[in-house]
Amino acid sequence: MSSREYERSHPWIRFEADLREAPPRLWALLGQAAALCRQVADAALPPDAAAEMRKVYLVKGVQATTAIGSSRPTLVQQKVTLRRQRPAKPGDAGVQ
Repeated sequence: MSSREYERSHPWIRFEADLREAPPRLWALLGQAAALCRQVADAALPPDAAAEMRKVYLVKGVQATTAIGSSRPTLVQQKVTLRRQRPAKPGDAGVQ
């Protein structure tokens, strides 16, 4: 599949925007959105919340990777989810 095959199969889809005549209000809103995104990205999380988010997104990453060929959760996905739910102990991989 070429990178532009979508143009033949879905001709109504266009990935272009001419912003030369965009109204000032649009630019103001885009600036506010960008500022809020930076503010959220730079916000510090409490350590326990950060650790929980790392666990959640590690599991989601594994699930997404292993789900490419399957629509049902695999045993590997279930093991990773269970493994991340229990507290780590010294001797576990990566724990000192």
